[in-house]
Amino acid sequence: MPAVTLHACARQQPEGSVEIEGRKASVTRMLPWLKTAPCCAAVTALKVSDAAATVEGEFEIISCGWSLPGAGVALVHDRAHEPCRGTGMRARTAFGVARLGLTATGLVALIGYFQYTLGVSTFAIANFFSYFTVQSAIVSIFVFMSAAVVALRRPTDPAWLDMLRAMVTTYILVSGVVYGIIVWQSSSANYSIEVPWSSQFLHFVIPVFALIDWIVDPYKARLPWKYLGWAIVFPVFWLVFTLIRGPVVGWYPYFFLDARQVSGPGETVLYCLIIVMIITGIAALLTGITRLKRMPRHLLPPWRDSA
Repeated sequence: MPAVTLHACARQQPEGSVEIEGRKASVTRMLPWLKTAPCCAAVTALKVSDAAATVEGEFEIISCGWSLPGAGVALVHDRAHEPCRGTGMRARTAFGVARLGLTATGLVALIGYFQYTLGVSTFAIANFFSYFTVQSAIVSIFVFMSAAVVALRRPTDPAWLDMLRAMVTTYILVSGVVYGIIVWQSSSANYSIEVPWSSQFLHFVIPVFALIDWIVDPYKARLPWKYLGWAIVFPVFWLVFTLIRGPVVGWYPYFFLDARQVSGPGETVLYCLIIVMIITGIAALLTGITRLKRMPRHLLPPWRDSA
């Protein structure tokens, strides 16, 4: 079967016919995701007719850089034509701008928190960068910046970027939950922990907006459940590093890791197990969100069909 080139945007002509090299192609079946596709999309069944022959069947579609494998002729997006930019691309632009704002807010909050800790008499730069919150915030700045650039330039996020975004969202949410528990415990133990504006942004404001971004983003990949295992890799490495470094420098970022501030190793283990459960629970929540209202596998866009 001959290859044909798609010049028209199927999103603009979702019913009836599209122009294929001057010929009319009648739409016989549409994919459910076509109506919400962020850029040029096409259908899996077209009838292409001209004076010479009629071709009917499944198509391979390459549209805006994505490929949909099928049988029969190849329907190829003509890169000489500007991809259509409908409401989907406008939404992607909005996500990109929002993530740039999230990145800038995180950077400002991190700098503000660093300046705040400079006024602490026991401050040490190495200790500052040993906090799980600080490390996860630094990584999240780079990840959200990358996600912003991709959102401004591509119709969807690559799966690997969504995986990274899920990880940093998990970590900053965990930091907020654990920090909130510590602050709550301090108030019940008759001592107070000062929470400057920078700490409030790092532990509460930014995690909430990152979660909102994850929930409302319709372009994210479907995460596999094995992500739950990957989500705890970095925290485990951080814990091992902290427990090795702590006795050497005589300082721990969190009280429950310091044997001098707990009743014994059992209490430290208990706190760590609770945090692992929180990490796993949040990671499961983020994974579950990506798997809601999924359509049959054979109808999914190929770049979003993951186990």
